[in-house]
Amino acid sequence: MATIKGALKWFGAGAGAAVPAYSYFTSSVPPLFPEIGLITGALAGAIIFSVSTYKPTRDSRQTAIPRLVRAGLAFISLATILLIVYTILFRLCTIQAPGRDVRFQIGFGNFDWSLTEVGKNCVHQYDNSITDCMLSQTAFTDGGPERIWHPWSIYFAGILLIIVHLLGFTLWTLGFSVLAKQKSAATRRRASVSNGRATP
Repeated sequence: MATIKGALKWFGAGAGAAVPAYSYFTSSVPPLFPEIGLITGALAGAIIFSVSTYKPTRDSRQTAIPRLVRAGLAFISLATILLIVYTILFRLCTIQAPGRDVRFQIGFGNFDWSLTEVGKNCVHQYDNSITDCMLSQTAFTDGGPERIWHPWSIYFAGILLIIVHLLGFTLWTLGFSVLAKQKSAATRRRASVSNGRATP
């Protein structure tokens, strides 16, 4: 019973840390695969549950906690870097239709190597304004961006966004879950020492 209570207690702590990240990531999903929000939600639950049930062996317990701290901090640091990368890519490789709550996957902005010949002329004609170029080509439709960007660059940008999205959210959730686990284990250990008994 105590084990279940302990798992539920810090399951809530880990979930609480994951919720802000989940809110951010699901509010800015890659247009190429908007259903990814469902995957990240399920993934978060699986990660938090898996970490909550992890128990170091008696022999490894002394070194497990410091390792958990280092791992948690490393995961959060990497997640922060990926979050920055994702934000930059999201702004570069997606565009929202004016007056509509719809976002389109495009290639890599106004980089010539990503643009078709039509796209190069269009972007230069409108002084690198992607929105004006899209409007002039009536590209705010399914398949419309392919008139301006090479299809391979659109799909490459979309897949890159999906990968960074998943990795960033996974590492963020894992990092905070591991730190919650460490805090829970350290608290139990201090309580055991103060009660004059060995850690179970």
